[in-house]
Amino acid sequence: MDLLPCPTSPIPVDSEPYLPWAEKWDGGPFLSFDECKEVAYVPKLLQQQLSDIQEVRWPTIDEARNIGAFYQTWFFFGLLAEFYSLNQMEDGTLLRNETEISGELDSLYDRSV
Repeated sequence: MDLLPCPTSPIPVDSEPYLPWAEKWDGGPFLSFDECKEVAYVPKLLQQQLSDIQEVRWPTIDEARNIGAFYQTWFFFGLLAEFYSLNQMEDGTLLRNETEISGELDSLYDRSV
């Protein structure tokens, strides 16, 4: 029983390039990845609203070139790892053993890149 009809003429989707960041996803806590890596990229739309907050660190030119790769690592690979329970919990506990996590993360990169 099909609940969703298939489109008669689907729109082709372009494949997105892999943007290698300095590090692969390490299986750390998903929500605090930017803090763990000491990266604070603030989108331009938020810069005006956050300009009075002194804790915001604006990216340098070299860091700005890596924003896409950073977000791809965090929100693609990190979210997939979160879905598969490969990430460390915020309190430091793991839901699976470390060797299994390492193998699964390598496999995730191999299948995606």
